[in-house]
Amino acid sequence: VEKEYNGRRLILHRQPDGVVAFNPPQNAPLPSAALCVLALMAGNAVVVRAPRSIALSTMWLLRDIVAPLLEEFDAPPGVLNAVCSNPKQTMDRWIADPLINDIFYIGGSQEGLRFEQQCVAHGKKPILELAGNDGIVVWKDADVKWAAEAITEAFYGSGQICMVPNYVLAHPDVAEALIAEVKEQVKGIKPGLPEEEDVL
Repeated sequence: VEKEYNGRRLILHRQPDGVVAFNPPQNAPLPSAALCVLALMAGNAVVVRAPRSIALSTMWLLRDIVAPLLEEFDAPPGVLNAVCSNPKQTMDRWIADPLINDIFYIGGSQEGLRFEQQCVAHGKKPILELAGNDGIVVWKDADVKWAAEAITEAFYGSGQICMVPNYVLAHPDVAEALIAEVKEQVKGIKPGLPEEEDVL
């Protein structure tokens, strides 16, 4: 793609890396595996590891959603691949395999940084999504109701979702109103067993 910008000619050239391997975490395999679509759109082939304990959602996504799209666009065979396997053994094999170019890793920070070093030592590009320390900032002109709703979403998944905010910074002008609204919204959250009605 060529563009003119501020009197300069810019040339953007996209080139696929090759084969990108995805290792989605066990606690959110489907949305994490869906990231492989971006690598496919960029022209790469992908290999996705479906977690053994919860493989069905990942396999459903790849077989029933992604594969038909690839067929529609006449993608060659072998562009989309899935394995259901042990995470450590699979990652070790991906690192050693000369046919794997990039490895997308989602996990804890310390383990992720060690994994990054292994990738680089073996000539691989690590793509890391490491444990977050997410926060919410609420300014004085924020809609307090919406801000409180975002805060109470931290209760989803029993607080075990990696994108759950760990802290809130609120402007002093709205802090008390925000705390009152969060208290009100939390009253509507009912914890319990999945088969119980109205349980979050």
